[in-house]
Amino acid sequence: MEFRELHFLYSKKIRNEYMQGNLWNQWMSEFPQIFKIEENAWAPNQYNGGYGFFEMLTAILIYKAVGFLSLTEYCKPNKHPQDITLMKKMLDDDLYKFSLGDLTYIGHKPQPPDLFCFAPDYSDWFFCEVKGNQDRFRNYQLEYFRDMQKRTGGKVYLCKLKPI
Repeated sequence: MEFRELHFLYSKKIRNEYMQGNLWNQWMSEFPQIFKIEENAWAPNQYNGGYGFFEMLTAILIYKAVGFLSLTEYCKPNKHPQDITLMKKMLDDDLYKFSLGDLTYIGHKPQPPDLFCFAPDYSDWFFCEVKGNQDRFRNYQLEYFRDMQKRTGGKVYLCKLKPI
């Protein structure tokens, strides 16, 4: 089973603005339904160096395109108990536990997908792994996401972002 793919373009200027810390507050106020206020505490550690840019931008682009909200990999459910409750509204216990990446594939523990995207009424959802620029899958990630693809009936997307 092949991954479903999403493709987006982004401006290098926007990434530079993010890395300088100029976008975080704007994104927080413009998209409060995506970004939690408690994420503000870790934001400077992320944008200083560009960490999280592709994931945050993808969450915004998915929201704008189809209205789905996202939980990010940076907002792990163990840090936000309300996210556990929310995910369990849509996933059974086995799939929820599997989505946390606690298994070993080819000697490695893969991270969960970058985004858990869902309709505001909880009627639909999907996982999304985000790859920006030169980012590539490692073999153990591929095995994990292929397994997840089978377990979810194809609800795993790969999002590729390319600079223009």
